Amino acid sequence: MRQGKAKRIDVTKIRDILLRDYNLELVLLDPGNGPLPHVSALFHKMSDLLFEAEDGDEASIRDLAALLQYFNTNKDIRVFDPIPSVKILLDRVSMYDAIQRCSNAITQSEDKFYSCGYQFINEGAEQGEILSRLKESNISFPLICKSRIAQGSKGHDMSMVFNKDGLSEVKQGCLAVPFINHDAVLYKIFICGDYHKIIKRPSIRNFSSEDDEGMNVYHFDSSTISKYYGTSSLQSTQHKDYNENDLEGVNTALVASWVKIFRHTLNLSIIGVDLIFESKTNKPYIIDVNYFPGYDGCENFHQSLADMLYNASPPSSHT
Repeated sequence: MRQGKAKRIDVTKIRDILLRDYNLELVLLDPGNGPLPHVSALFHKMSDLLFEAEDGDEASIRDLAALLQYFNTNKDIRVFDPIPSVKILLDRVSMYDAIQRCSNAITQSEDKFYSCGYQFINEGAEQGEILSRLKESNISFPLICKSRIAQGSKGHDMSMVFNKDGLSEVKQGCLAVPFINHDAVLYKIFICGDYHKIIKRPSIRNFSSEDDEGMNVYHFDSSTISKYYGTSSLQSTQHKDYNENDLEGVNTALVASWVKIFRHTLNLSIIGVDLIFESKTNKPYIIDVNYFPGYDGCENFHQSLADMLYNASPPSSHT
């Protein structure tokens, strides 16, 4: 875990809880500082390292190889979370396919959530081909184009495309997803082991196929849209009450069952899920799944992560 992320989640709180409640020590594993010590359980945030290694950064390739070798040599260590499972969420194609698998795991239609679906726009594709493929996927304007890279700064780069002319202003090699009116409300489901919390956030206001905002495309950073008092023209001019305890419209018992499905199907324990409800039908859609989100507003996160690490440790380490 990079120092910036460790500071943002205040890893010292996790250290203090492990020591106070379980007499366990939290240590930093740094592959650049020689042999790694054996531990009872491990949590990580290696998204940046994985990206940099794939981009050919030699130091990242070396560090990643050392960590993978460490995991392979110490198979008794419970890792949160397995690298192959994490990598699924770093690419939006595999992530959306995973969301669909989670939806398919629910047999009762009244209990289902849905994937919004996507259409990948290949590099060099002609506009006519793109429009044809969008039609086949039932994706109409306005739509949202997202980077295939799902995390890091590039993962927040998105574009609201209002018409066919706007497609020429979007960088290809991206995913086009339908824009679903959801009354400017986004529910973030923060999951850490057996703990989860739902927090209500602002989102993009409703649009219709006739709206073009006087432009063909609007580029934006998705992380700013969910700010409580953002200034983007995509947001509603009427600020709603986004009280984090206001879960109106959300069946919390049903969400708890969805959390179990995500954990089991994805083999992940530290994730964030973005949920919206379609305005007219109240149909639930999962539009994103993130690995190791910020957990802002989750007061029990540090305790829950510490508990999860303790419960995953072998009994011999419980001293």
